[in-house]
Formats: sequence, C-alpha cells, structure tokens
Amino acid sequence: MPASEPLERRQLRHALRALTSRIKNSQVLEFYQNTAKAYDIDILLMELGQSKSRPIFFIPCPASLLLTPSDAYEEEGREFHDFDAFHPDDKSPMTCAYWLTGFVLGYAYACLRGAGHEELYKLGERCIDDTPFKGLHQFQSPEWVTRWAIQVAEGSQTRIKAFTYHNMNGTDNKILRGEVMVVLRLMIAQLRRVRYIEQLTAPVKLTDTLGPS
Repeated sequence: MPASEPLERRQLRHALRALTSRIKNSQVLEFYQNTAKAYDIDILLMELGQSKSRPIFFIPCPASLLLTPSDAYEEEGREFHDFDAFHPDDKSPMTCAYWLTGFVLGYAYACLRGAGHEELYKLGERCIDDTPFKGLHQFQSPEWVTRWAIQVAEGSQTRIKAFTYHNMNGTDNKILRGEVMVVLRLMIAQLRRVRYIEQLTAPVKLTDTLGPS
C-alpha cells in the first residue's frame, strides 16, 4: 500500500513550488538580508565552529581525509592552471569557473579514494538533469550551472550537496538568484521522493564559484 503523505508536508511542497515560481517570474537578481524577507527567505551569517542556536545538518570533513597536493597528484592530470595559462578564447568567467570547479571536485574525489570511501561517491552521485533534478541551469544572463550533486546513498536523510558556478559576483551579505533557485529546486526534488515521505526538511549544502572577478 503506498505511503500516505502528511498534510503538513504537502503544504510545504506547495509553498516551495509557489516561492520558486514567484522568484522565477521576478526581476530580482540578488537578495540581501533585508530584501530577502519579502520572499520569506532568512539570510543568516555563517557561524564558525559549532552553533548552539541552529540545527546542524552537515559536519566538517575530518582533516585526516584531506590529501596534501603533490607532484604525483598533478601527474594524474589534475594540476591547477592559473588564469595566465588559459588560451585567450578560454578566459571567460564561466569557463574559468568550470575548470576551477572541476579541480575542486577532482581533489575531493581523490581524497575519498585515498581514504577508501570512493564507493560512497559513486553510489551517492546524482545525474544532473535526470528526473527529478531538473531546472538547475540557466544559460542566459545571469548564467549559472550546477555541475555536480551528491547525497547519502541509502536511508531516509534528505541531505544533498551540490556544486554550482556563476558569472556574477557575490558578497558575504547577499545570495544570488541562481543560488536560491538551485536550492529550492533541489529541495523540491528531494521532497518529491517516497523515500523521504516522513521528512519535513531538505537541507542543501551549496558550494558556488562566483565570477567574473
């Protein structure tokens, strides 16, 4: 017998879809702490260390899992190229952000592999653009692209991490339209799944590479 979705959860999904449509149809490109409240969005500054006032959905990666970059690592084809090394035709903000994001993801995978945990990466990876993970890119200005997402392979926890890149600059006291849209769509996608029928939260950890500076 199919699981019955609680009313509170259906109302939450409806509210998320309505907010996504409202932002999509608006001309707002960035949200500050004061202006975001008009969209029922709270922007809270990051607290270093363990917060006593907020729930914790993600924990820091143990330092023991982090590899020290070495010549051997670079020989595998993951060496870091600085801006001057790029061909003039490949120096657009989005191209540079693409390569930087790829370098960070390659390093993260190397750390998992070195710790013997690469199977978690493979099992948890989600294919961007596959249902239900739709609408995570925008290719006209302002541009943003979601390159990769990963979640826990099994169980009932909705946590998901994603890597995106933008052609807009960001600051500590604002979030960009694309960041909000990606987070909302990932939340909606997670809450559509029967696997998470009992969950009323869908935490998203978004790592965003910003340009053009």
